[in-house]
Amino acid sequence: MCFQLSHFLHQLKKVFLKTIFYNIIIYKDSDNMKTFIFLSLVLFHISLSFLLEKAGYNRLLCLVPGINLYYLSKAIKTNIILIILLVIGIILLPIRNLIMTLIYIYLPFIISYYYSQQIYVPIITLVVPFLGYPYMALRGYYNDRVR
Repeated sequence: MCFQLSHFLHQLKKVFLKTIFYNIIIYKDSDNMKTFIFLSLVLFHISLSFLLEKAGYNRLLCLVPGINLYYLSKAIKTNIILIILLVIGIILLPIRNLIMTLIYIYLPFIISYYYSQQIYVPIITLVVPFLGYPYMALRGYYNDRVR
């Protein structure tokens, strides 16, 4: 019985090691990880235009990188000066990885707060951003009465 269980776990481990998720999680410099990051950024950028359209902004203007940050700061009621300081901090400070990590964790929660999503949506967005942001863009509505 114990031998069968250990054999089964060994086979399961071999199957798991061959999956794409193992390549994405472990091999951070692999082509799969670069594809994952690229796909996440493209879908976030497109989803952001749909999210900002729900807030009343022009979707085509929201595809322009500088303008969409300005509209996003207005939609989530954040001061644009804070956004500019964060961008300058990401460019100049040696702790840019910490700043980006905090933004990466903070952003799904604040967007889901303003777009009336359930608590599980930002958690899913943290784990699988290429599914979470389009889900938020297609579902929910902009709640401008927050705060």
